[in-house]
Amino acid sequence: MLSLLCAVGKTVEKTFRLFFEIFLCIGDGRTNFVLIFSQDNTIFKTMKENKRVAHRTPFEYGDDRVKDLMRVFYNQLGDADTVSEMVKKAVASPSERFWVSEERALRIVSAMERGRHVSMGSNLKREMFAEIYQRCCRLAVTHPDWPLLRRVSYVVNHEAPRFYMSESNAHSLICRERRRARQLQRRKSE
Repeated sequence: MLSLLCAVGKTVEKTFRLFFEIFLCIGDGRTNFVLIFSQDNTIFKTMKENKRVAHRTPFEYGDDRVKDLMRVFYNQLGDADTVSEMVKKAVASPSERFWVSEERALRIVSAMERGRHVSMGSNLKREMFAEIYQRCCRLAVTHPDWPLLRRVSYVVNHEAPRFYMSESNAHSLICRERRRARQLQRRKSE
């Protein structure tokens, strides 16, 4: 490797030797540094500095899910005494669709068909994907000419037996939406 670096230039060779000496001082054969070569110079970065930062994207159906949840929540107004009971009943009520993107559902169901283990997160997510998978299997019997994409799309866009959301998450979404509605009402009245 040193001969390869010599062909690139003396500066790179000196830098590599310096890096190698630092690496030997650290010891244990565990590298805490990443050597990044660029055309103009060589830069050392620690592994922590070099890590990628994961950015969460907003849920594309978030507004529709909240509207559906609020519809079910307000239908529970006369049936329950406390807000927590209303939230519990709302989460257990049927939803107008499965609140997952078709792409994500397709990836999970496809992996399940191939017998692969897929980590899906919470028990509620596992239940939701198991229900989607079962419905896709039933559709494969009744519509054998449909490809998997069409079956998943059909299932995801039809009624789900419940919201597959924790009560705490639903409660925070409902509180946030009610607060937003009150603020909007105040602005309109001013």
